[in-house]
Amino acid sequence: MTSPAADPAPLTHPARNDDTIVALSSAGAASAPSGVAGLPALPRAILRLSGPRAFELAALLFAPFPTPDELDAPERWHRATGTAAGLPAVAYRMPAPRSYTRQDVAEVHLPAVAPCLAGCLDTLLRAGARAALPGEFTRRALRNGRVTLAQAEAIGALVRAGDADAARAQAAQAAGRTASQRAKLRAEIEQLLALVELNLDFSHEDVETLPRAELLARLKTLAEEARAEAGEGGGEALLSLGEVRAVLLGATHAGKSSLFNALLGRDEALVADSRHTTRDVVEASCALEDALSVRLLDTAGLGAIGALEGSEAGALSPGARLLALAQDATAKAARAADVLLVAVESHAGFEAELHALCALAKETRPAAAALLFTKRDLPRPEGWAAQAAAVRAKLAEALQTDANTLCVLEVSAKSGAGLNELRAFLAAQAKALRARLSAARAAARASAREASRAAAEALARAAAAVEGGLGEDAAVVELREAVHALSEAGGVLLRHDALTEALLDRIFHDFCIGK
Repeated sequence: MTSPAADPAPLTHPARNDDTIVALSSAGAASAPSGVAGLPALPRAILRLSGPRAFELAALLFAPFPTPDELDAPERWHRATGTAAGLPAVAYRMPAPRSYTRQDVAEVHLPAVAPCLAGCLDTLLRAGARAALPGEFTRRALRNGRVTLAQAEAIGALVRAGDADAARAQAAQAAGRTASQRAKLRAEIEQLLALVELNLDFSHEDVETLPRAELLARLKTLAEEARAEAGEGGGEALLSLGEVRAVLLGATHAGKSSLFNALLGRDEALVADSRHTTRDVVEASCALEDALSVRLLDTAGLGAIGALEGSEAGALSPGARLLALAQDATAKAARAADVLLVAVESHAGFEAELHALCALAKETRPAAAALLFTKRDLPRPEGWAAQAAAVRAKLAEALQTDANTLCVLEVSAKSGAGLNELRAFLAAQAKALRARLSAARAAARASAREASRAAAEALARAAAAVEGGLGEDAAVVELREAVHALSEAGGVLLRHDALTEALLDRIFHDFCIGK
């Protein structure tokens, strides 16, 4: 973990909490606009509002935005479908205090078409909304009691996580026993710091809120606790991060469920000759060599929803809507995959499925991926080798990897061909990911111990200063250093102007707009 060379410039952050703020939140994953059949997938954007005029302003963009008299339970969250800027959209009405900020919150989810988004933002700003500053939604949640300062810091740490391994290690560290003890230690130091500063504030009035003898005793006790946290026995065994998630992805009828059952050695997923048999994500633990295992997920096949079951333009039939929900679940599973297994029928043409596969693959960031040509036992079409090479190249491009290094296997659930090689690939990825996570967890653990050591040294210096007859202002400096050190262990860098607006400015300085 690195620290900035200098403090970031303080933000001119409004202290008021009663106006309405707006932000364009981070773009989401590509998906077809809700309620419209057959349109190409587009990235989705979120316009988020918080404040007393959130619902009024959202109604300027989205129609029909629900009003309280139209709702059976206006105090609850409500989702509505409609249009915004002429595009199909979804709106969420989240009334106070049951929202993230404990204010009225409105969100409009719409396709990320840049000119439309710019026009929507301009409309809201002209109507009286204020552009939110980085982290201002979470800052309001903090002020209004929705989250604690520690939770706000944790949100920031996750936002700034450099990679998935670091984020997962940080989450495990935060959930552990030592992290809880370290948070308790930091709270006790902050409480002592507040008392010492109060002593200094009233020193001219001959009022002593904390006798020096008691201050010295508490400093020594806290220093011992910090040294215990820094010791070899002070770190807990970190929590298991779970099995590696290997997700089978492919077009409908590509043989994913048959392959899923073959790898497990039992019938876990339904298999039928008809398409779209799988409607939900099915998962199970798959045992591998060397006592390893992965969490194997079978998903619904990708397909053209707009053409299914007689859907008409602008609406989806119930059956097609169910398939759309199934494919949404597929996309969600694929984006959370550690290992992506892309299944393609080796006995059929590829063009129909390749576009959808590559579009979704672009949204994923797996640690590893493999291209599986399934149904190897069936005859291949003419020109198969050239088609297979094209599939490999396009998928590698979508995954942002080298086609020459992309694992390609030919497998058959029926004959068992290639299954041993696939199991070996999965075992190798499980070992590699376990090693990476162990390294990340070890780094997090070492950082935590170093923070506790630095805090112990600062507390010892504070005790020595008090014992040596120096002023309490010397103890204040060291107490702040101890708080600073323990804060770094949580992935958040606190500065010495704690409990001030400037501190909050710095905490939220690196947040994304809209968070």
